[in-house]
Amino acid sequence: NDNKPYDNETHDKIKKLRAERRQEKKQEKQEVKQLLAEENLLSDETLNNLNELDCLTGIPNEDDELLFAIPVCGPVGALQNYKYKVKVTPGNIKKSKGLNYLL
Repeated sequence: NDNKPYDNETHDKIKKLRAERRQEKKQEKQEVKQLLAEENLLSDETLNNLNELDCLTGIPNEDDELLFAIPVCGPVGALQNYKYKVKVTPGNIKKSKGLNYLL
C-alpha cells in the first residue's frame, strides 16, 4: 500500500480525533439547544426540526450511513467542500438530455 499518505497507526489516530471532534460539536449543540429551551426561546416543534436539520451534511464521514441524497444547486465556490458534486457546463447537448445523463 504505497499510495497511502500515512501508516495505519496515524490513520487510526486521525480517525479517533475526528470522532472526538464530532462528539464535542454534538455535545455543544445539545447544550445550546438546552439553554434555548430553558429560556423558552424555541418551541418544541422548532427543537424537533433542528434535530432533523442537524442530521444533514454535505460532507459525509466514512462511518455515516447514507439514507437519502438531496440535490443542491449553487455556485461552484459554495459547493467546493461537498464530497459528491457535478459541475454542469454548457455544451452541444440539449439540457434535458444532459440532466438525464447526470442522474
